[in-house]
Amino acid sequence: MCFLMGCSAGGMLPVVYTLLAEIMPPRHRSWVLVLVGGTGLVGGYLAASGAAHLFEPLFGWRSLWLQGFPTGLLLLAMARWIPESPRFLLERGMDAELADMARKFGIVRRAPQAAPADAGSAAAHHRELTIALVITALSWSFVNFGLLLWLPSDLQDRGFSAEIASGIIASSALVALPTIMIAAFLYSRWSSKRTLIGTVLLTLAGLAGALLPAPTLAWPPLLIAVIALLVVGTNGLIAVLLPYAAENYALRVRGRATGLIAGSSKFGGVAVQLGAFAGLIPTMGGAAIALIIPMTLSAVLIGRSGRETRGRSLRELEATA
Repeated sequence: MCFLMGCSAGGMLPVVYTLLAEIMPPRHRSWVLVLVGGTGLVGGYLAASGAAHLFEPLFGWRSLWLQGFPTGLLLLAMARWIPESPRFLLERGMDAELADMARKFGIVRRAPQAAPADAGSAAAHHRELTIALVITALSWSFVNFGLLLWLPSDLQDRGFSAEIASGIIASSALVALPTIMIAAFLYSRWSSKRTLIGTVLLTLAGLAGALLPAPTLAWPPLLIAVIALLVVGTNGLIAVLLPYAAENYALRVRGRATGLIAGSSKFGGVAVQLGAFAGLIPTMGGAAIALIIPMTLSAVLIGRSGRETRGRSLRELEATA
């Protein structure tokens, strides 16, 4: 059951980001992609931790599965209003469907754009960019599904009750929720590349905070601040990473490339579960030590091979791919 739910969610995300990237105009594409991804992730994390805080002590952890059931039904009911990608229709020669979609959504066809000045540089660093984004996604997966997943157990080992531990995580997620608006603003108005690097650095700051001595982290305000840094950094990172990936690949490979990066962001969940079966459950500090190096490497690689996508049409970006 967990495997099926993970596969469905992991398969849905790259499709959502790819479709939004292709149907949104450049001036709205960036902030919509980040806002959709960020609010969904932080909101889901807040809902899960809040539900655990309220219901798990009384009804057990199995009761938490029920909160996802209405959402699944809602997705099925709304599927009829999801449009097809106009670029897909154009590539397949489905002119009637494309004309109908253009009429409904006011789509205007434009002539192909010439390759921009940075086309050669972008093509030369394309493979390196893919490696950078995959490493970033893998690092994120181990932070999210490793460090944060086992955080309640680690907090209980530090002397906090299960209810208080869930409350601390819920408080941190509540602090993180408004920052998604900031990430969306920076991504669309300042710099997509620098915003992505900034979220990586923010996650690194949370990992560094997790290395503080246990007596220091026993103070609840500081502990909430460290966890909030991790929640803000990781949720901001994945909210920016997948839109950035969708904007950096040509139509013929966009779905596969975004799927590869989204799949890499789930790898940590599988690895952590296998480790748990083997009895390898890391502490917060131990996980932080192991993750600082790959997370730092991802920031360096993005800074070296990433390109700016803010305000650029997909046609222009595809010409450099």
